[in-house]
Amino acid sequence: MSSLSSTMGIQFDASQRWKNLSLLWSIVQVIFFGVTVLIALLAVNFNPQLLPERAQIELYVLVIVIPILLLLSIVQAQTSYHQGASRRQQILTGEWREQAAFQPSFQQQNAQLTAPITLKIRINRGPIIINVALILLCFSGILLLLWSMYSMWASYLERYGTTATSAALDAWLFYVFLAAIWWIAWITLGFLVNLRLRRWLCPELEAMEEGLIAWYPGQEVMIPWNNIRYFALVKRHKASSDPKDWTYEVSDGEKSIRWQQPYIAKRLYPLCVPELPQVQYEQEFARLLALIVAKTGQPLLDMHLK
Repeated sequence: MSSLSSTMGIQFDASQRWKNLSLLWSIVQVIFFGVTVLIALLAVNFNPQLLPERAQIELYVLVIVIPILLLLSIVQAQTSYHQGASRRQQILTGEWREQAAFQPSFQQQNAQLTAPITLKIRINRGPIIINVALILLCFSGILLLLWSMYSMWASYLERYGTTATSAALDAWLFYVFLAAIWWIAWITLGFLVNLRLRRWLCPELEAMEEGLIAWYPGQEVMIPWNNIRYFALVKRHKASSDPKDWTYEVSDGEKSIRWQQPYIAKRLYPLCVPELPQVQYEQEFARLLALIVAKTGQPLLDMHLK
């Protein structure tokens, strides 16, 4: 059973699902950026020299730097995932058994280590409302600015311009308006994708007598206690030295459950928050770590994925 699972590999891997979605979003951003540049070129009739010198430099820098940064993010995500997959395989084959300095224990918990422990997550409506309001405000501001500029130039051209210059102004206004809509769509989609990514990082968890259950988007994963082959610390987050803020993983060799708490890095406006008050949630989170050690008899390993 052990050797078979090692060679078969992980059939469900939350980190892979997160990586795939992140990779897809990076590719979509490259497409969004390419279309934005195309719209900008159309607005100046494919002649950047019509722009002021500083605007030309900024356009060239954006065209070169942003795709490179997006490609580097793709490479970094791929590298990080493959490092994690390689370390997981070393753990499953017994080549890596380094224990973490922090070890959850029953003595550290005032409450009894009894199941069930339920860690529910809900969408934080505050940031969603704020983001929607900001998007609408920005869109309204852009429309007002465009209309003011158009009215001013239209009045000027009506007196001193020609039909050709008026048509050019109409075309420019159309492309700028199209670019504004495109950017707002980009921001909105990015917000929704980020919300989805957070749900893959922060699943709902329930520790029952039979095992550990995690709910990811459209996916329920259950691993019995006696099937868990390792319990590992995946990543220490630089923003916090508190073990409750780190990322953990358990696996039976075929399925893995990876999680971190929504308060990670103490974000100002977290998109996902626990249903429990923060202090109570952190107590239950710490109790879950100790329960896993007690139920599985497995020490907390350190995967050293910084």
